[in-house]
Amino acid sequence: MNKRHRRHHGVVTIGFLVLFVLSITGCATLNRDECRQADWFSIGYEDGVNGLRASQIGQHRKACAKHGIIPDFNLYEQGWQKGVVLFCTPRNGYELGKKGRQYNEVCPGSLRSLFLDAYHDGRALYNLKSDIRNTNRKIETLDRERKDLVHLIREKEDELVRDDIEKEKRKQLLKDFRALEIDLYDLDGEYRLREKELHEMEKDLYRMEAESRFE
Repeated sequence: MNKRHRRHHGVVTIGFLVLFVLSITGCATLNRDECRQADWFSIGYEDGVNGLRASQIGQHRKACAKHGIIPDFNLYEQGWQKGVVLFCTPRNGYELGKKGRQYNEVCPGSLRSLFLDAYHDGRALYNLKSDIRNTNRKIETLDRERKDLVHLIREKEDELVRDDIEKEKRKQLLKDFRALEIDLYDLDGEYRLREKELHEMEKDLYRMEAESRFE
């Protein structure tokens, strides 16, 4: 039994699984030496552990066909079936959702329900954190716009108090000044609204993390 085959008999930790799930890509293929020395049971096992579909063997087949090697589909399937069981845990589902990662619909019926419940919980947390980041960016933008508007208003004030301003020009400046004050009032209102939204979302985030089984 070679080193690659022995791997599936070892204990695979949750941390290892999560790290691998988040770093793997569906485009990974095998090189010439890996095709020649392939232990198709272990390759299937690792693909299952990483949450890849069993159809991933198609990528391996294409890679190895270049070197005249045909995968053992039966061994791959057997390994994949064992590996996917280790992937389909609630903890992995939660971490996958929390990172906003896609679930490949690989879990068998007996494990699917608990996995998906945890996945959706993690995904809800991911979505809420995304909303918080977006709201923070909106608040920062509104703050910059407010500062620019305050600067413009002060410039208009400085012009209005000049003695050498013609009457018609002063009227226009006053009109512009009042329009800017209205804009500032509306901007302040939106800023306060966004801050309130942010506060509520942060409370929801605290509650969700406190109630989670996995935090």
